[in-house]
Amino acid sequence: MTSGDDDDVPCMTTEEARAMFTIGASSARVAPTRASWTPQTREWDCGLACASFVFGRSASDVAPRHRSMWTIDLAHLCIKMGARRATLATTTIGVDPRLAEETFYADDYLRDVARVNASFARAKREDANSPVRVVRRRVRAETIAMIVNDGAHACLALVDRRELSSLETSDGFEGHYVVVEDANVDAKTFTLVDPAGDARTKGRVVVSWSRFDDARRAFGTDEDLLFVSL
Repeated sequence: MTSGDDDDVPCMTTEEARAMFTIGASSARVAPTRASWTPQTREWDCGLACASFVFGRSASDVAPRHRSMWTIDLAHLCIKMGARRATLATTTIGVDPRLAEETFYADDYLRDVARVNASFARAKREDANSPVRVVRRRVRAETIAMIVNDGAHACLALVDRRELSSLETSDGFEGHYVVVEDANVDAKTFTLVDPAGDARTKGRVVVSWSRFDDARRAFGTDEDLLFVSL
């Protein structure tokens, strides 16, 4: 879990989520056309692979030139790919300076910090008129399930890959993007689509809500969730 200033971040209420994502506004949702699975091809392109899966086409032609992909970058990428709106729920508006101490971020931190903070500032300045909306909120698993199962939004989550992997991994934070494909409310599980997952299952893995919470709330994630209108 993150600590310090993050402790005062409110949770998104059910009423907020229903209004923000117009839950239940249409009884005839059209399932989006998606690729069966888009595996990542490089160590750093998991976010691009997730966007490619969601939109059913390659994200490479609209990808930014910089290699590192922050969630705010991914939000703008999804708009370029055709999303009407991308909503980033996060505990931190801008770059958390504590991330400079994390090995995962160290190589690109100084290069990225100004660009990423500027992107957050632009979204805040444009506010309601911006296709990229940023809200400082934590989101409970049951709220994620409600939004995803409504069918109008895809959910991309930043996780610590170590928390989802059964394999031996590094000691430090491993940032990784996955798509929350659907939720089983009775069993309290999510089906995730992992671009680094097993090809035999087309990247799909079923995890409990509690395990997913451990992965998405680990320090280094800012609890980033990107909800993309379809």
